[in-house]
Amino acid sequence: MDRRRIFKGSGRSEREVEVLLQNLLVTEALVPSESLWLISPWVTDIEVVDNRAAGFAGIEPLWPQRWLRLSEILASLAQRGTSIVVATRSDEHNLPFHRRLNAAAAAVGSSELIRIVIDESDEQHEKGLLGDGFFLSGSMNFTVRGVRLNDEVVTVTLDPDEIAQARINMRDRYGVNPDV
Repeated sequence: MDRRRIFKGSGRSEREVEVLLQNLLVTEALVPSESLWLISPWVTDIEVVDNRAAGFAGIEPLWPQRWLRLSEILASLAQRGTSIVVATRSDEHNLPFHRRLNAAAAAVGSSELIRIVIDESDEQHEKGLLGDGFFLSGSMNFTVRGVRLNDEVVTVTLDPDEIAQARINMRDRYGVNPDV
Protein backbone atom coordinates (compact mmCIF):
# COMPACT_ATOMS: atom_id res chain seq x y z
CA MET A 1 0.00 0.00 0.00
CA ASP A 2 1.54 3.29 -1.14
CA ARG A 3 -1.20 5.59 0.18
CA ARG A 4 -3.50 5.89 3.17
CA ARG A 5 -6.23 8.50 3.59
CA ILE A 6 -7.61 9.27 7.04
CA PHE A 7 -10.89 11.07 7.66
CA LYS A 8 -10.47 12.33 11.21
CA GLY A 9 -13.25 13.72 13.33
CA SER A 10 -15.38 13.27 16.38
CA GLY A 11 -16.15 9.56 16.73
CA ARG A 12 -14.05 8.44 13.76
CA SER A 13 -10.32 7.94 13.59
CA GLU A 14 -9.84 10.43 16.43
CA ARG A 15 -6.31 9.31 17.37
CA GLU A 16 -5.18 7.78 14.10
CA VAL A 17 -3.44 10.94 12.90
CA GLU A 18 -1.68 11.40 16.27
CA VAL A 19 -0.36 7.84 16.11
CA LEU A 20 0.65 8.23 12.47
CA LEU A 21 2.51 11.46 13.20
CA GLN A 22 4.31 9.88 16.15
CA ASN A 23 5.27 6.85 14.06
CA LEU A 24 6.60 8.98 11.21
CA LEU A 25 8.72 11.09 13.56
CA VAL A 26 10.08 8.10 15.48
CA THR A 27 10.92 6.44 12.16
CA GLU A 28 12.76 9.62 11.22
CA ALA A 29 14.79 9.30 14.42
CA LEU A 30 15.74 5.75 13.42
CA VAL A 31 16.43 6.46 9.75
CA PRO A 32 16.80 10.23 9.35
CA SER A 33 15.89 11.90 6.08
CA GLU A 34 18.41 14.19 4.44
CA SER A 35 15.75 16.87 4.64
CA LEU A 36 12.39 17.18 6.35
CA TRP A 37 9.80 19.80 5.43
CA LEU A 38 7.06 20.93 7.82
CA ILE A 39 4.57 23.11 5.98
CA SER A 40 1.75 24.63 8.01
CA PRO A 41 0.24 28.13 7.91
CA TRP A 42 -0.20 27.85 11.67
CA VAL A 43 2.01 25.74 13.90
CA THR A 44 2.32 25.27 17.64
CA ASP A 45 4.72 23.26 19.75
CA ILE A 46 2.37 20.30 20.06
CA GLU A 47 3.11 17.09 21.91
CA VAL A 48 3.98 14.53 19.23
CA VAL A 49 5.82 11.58 20.83
CA ASP A 50 4.53 9.88 23.97
CA ASN A 51 7.66 8.81 25.82
CA ARG A 52 6.09 8.73 29.31
CA ALA A 53 6.92 5.03 29.67
CA ALA A 54 10.41 5.50 28.16
CA GLY A 55 9.31 3.31 25.27
CA PHE A 56 11.73 5.03 22.91
CA ALA A 57 14.82 4.81 25.13
CA GLY A 58 16.36 2.35 22.67
CA ILE A 59 16.13 5.00 19.94
CA GLU A 60 17.22 7.96 22.04
CA PRO A 61 18.17 7.30 25.66
CA LEU A 62 18.36 11.03 26.42
CA TRP A 63 14.72 11.70 25.58
CA PRO A 64 12.92 12.54 28.84
CA GLN A 65 10.09 10.37 30.18
CA ARG A 66 7.22 12.62 29.12
CA TRP A 67 5.44 13.80 26.02
CA LEU A 68 8.00 15.24 23.60
CA ARG A 69 7.15 18.39 21.71
CA LEU A 70 7.49 19.02 18.00
CA SER A 71 10.38 21.48 18.51
CA GLU A 72 12.33 18.88 20.52
CA ILE A 73 11.87 16.15 17.93
CA LEU A 74 12.82 18.45 15.03
CA ALA A 75 15.93 19.59 16.91
CA SER A 76 16.79 15.96 17.63
CA LEU A 77 16.48 15.16 13.92
CA ALA A 78 18.70 18.12 13.06
CA GLN A 79 21.24 16.81 15.57
CA ARG A 80 21.21 13.57 13.54
CA GLY A 81 22.03 15.55 10.39
CA THR A 82 18.58 16.20 8.90
CA SER A 83 18.06 19.60 7.29
CA ILE A 84 14.76 20.94 8.63
CA VAL A 85 12.63 23.46 6.72
CA VAL A 86 9.58 24.91 8.46
CA ALA A 87 7.31 27.02 6.25
CA THR A 88 4.62 29.10 7.95
CA ARG A 89 2.68 32.30 7.59
CA SER A 90 3.87 35.49 9.24
CA ASP A 91 1.08 35.26 11.84
CA GLU A 92 2.19 36.04 15.42
CA HIS A 93 0.60 32.75 16.48
CA ASN A 94 3.65 30.97 15.01
CA LEU A 95 6.34 33.00 16.81
CA PRO A 96 6.43 30.97 20.07
CA PHE A 97 7.03 27.79 18.03
CA HIS A 98 9.78 29.48 16.00
CA ARG A 99 11.51 30.62 19.20
CA ARG A 100 11.23 27.18 20.84
CA LEU A 101 12.53 25.40 17.74
CA ASN A 102 15.49 27.76 17.43
CA ALA A 103 16.28 27.39 21.15
CA ALA A 104 16.02 23.58 21.00
CA ALA A 105 18.28 23.45 17.93
CA ALA A 106 20.82 25.77 19.60
CA ALA A 107 20.80 23.58 22.72
CA VAL A 108 21.91 20.56 20.67
CA GLY A 109 24.29 22.49 18.41
CA SER A 110 22.22 22.13 15.24
CA SER A 111 20.97 25.65 14.50
CA GLU A 112 22.59 25.65 11.06
CA LEU A 113 20.28 22.83 9.94
CA ILE A 114 17.03 24.65 10.81
CA ARG A 115 15.46 27.01 8.28
CA ILE A 116 12.23 28.84 9.00
CA VAL A 117 10.60 30.28 5.90
CA ILE A 118 7.94 32.92 6.47
CA ASP A 119 5.30 33.59 3.81
CA GLU A 120 5.03 37.36 4.24
CA SER A 121 2.12 37.48 1.78
CA ASP A 122 0.16 35.18 4.12
CA GLU A 123 -1.18 33.28 1.12
CA GLN A 124 0.23 29.94 2.21
CA HIS A 125 -2.49 27.38 2.69
CA GLU A 126 -0.79 24.04 1.99
CA LYS A 127 0.02 21.75 4.89
CA GLY A 128 2.26 18.74 5.12
CA LEU A 129 5.23 16.86 6.45
CA LEU A 130 7.68 15.70 3.79
CA GLY A 131 10.56 13.34 4.45
CA ASP A 132 12.74 11.36 2.08
CA GLY A 133 10.37 8.38 2.15
CA PHE A 134 6.91 9.81 2.86
CA PHE A 135 4.61 12.75 2.31
CA LEU A 136 1.85 13.51 4.80
CA SER A 137 -0.56 16.12 3.44
CA GLY A 138 -4.10 17.33 3.83
CA SER A 139 -6.20 19.91 5.59
CA MET A 140 -4.49 19.65 8.99
CA ASN A 141 -2.42 22.45 10.51
CA PHE A 142 0.25 21.32 12.97
CA THR A 143 -1.61 22.71 15.96
CA VAL A 144 -3.57 21.14 18.82
CA ARG A 145 -6.83 21.86 17.01
CA GLY A 146 -5.52 20.45 13.73
CA VAL A 147 -4.02 17.26 15.13
CA ARG A 148 -6.45 16.51 17.96
CA LEU A 149 -9.74 18.38 17.60
CA ASN A 150 -10.82 19.48 14.13
CA ASP A 151 -12.33 17.30 11.46
CA GLU A 152 -9.53 16.82 8.94
CA VAL A 153 -8.61 14.76 5.89
CA VAL A 154 -5.01 13.57 5.89
CA THR A 155 -3.21 11.48 3.30
CA VAL A 156 0.14 9.79 3.67
CA THR A 157 1.92 8.46 0.61
CA LEU A 158 5.04 6.37 0.28
CA ASP A 159 5.06 6.61 -3.52
CA PRO A 160 8.53 7.79 -4.63
CA ASP A 161 7.14 9.74 -7.60
CA GLU A 162 4.65 11.66 -5.44
CA ILE A 163 7.34 12.37 -2.84
CA ALA A 164 9.75 13.64 -5.52
CA GLN A 165 7.04 15.87 -7.01
CA ALA A 166 6.16 17.27 -3.58
CA ARG A 167 9.85 18.02 -2.91
CA ILE A 168 10.15 19.87 -6.25
CA ASN A 169 6.98 21.82 -5.47
CA MET A 170 8.24 22.80 -2.02
CA ARG A 171 11.63 23.92 -3.34
CA ASP A 172 9.95 26.00 -6.06
CA ARG A 173 7.29 27.47 -3.76
CA TYR A 174 9.61 28.42 -0.90
CA GLY A 175 12.88 29.02 -2.77
CA VAL A 176 14.79 26.69 -0.47
CA ASN A 177 16.90 23.68 -1.36
CA PRO A 178 17.82 22.07 1.97
CA ASP A 179 19.84 19.34 0.27
CA VAL A 180 22.70 21.66 -0.70
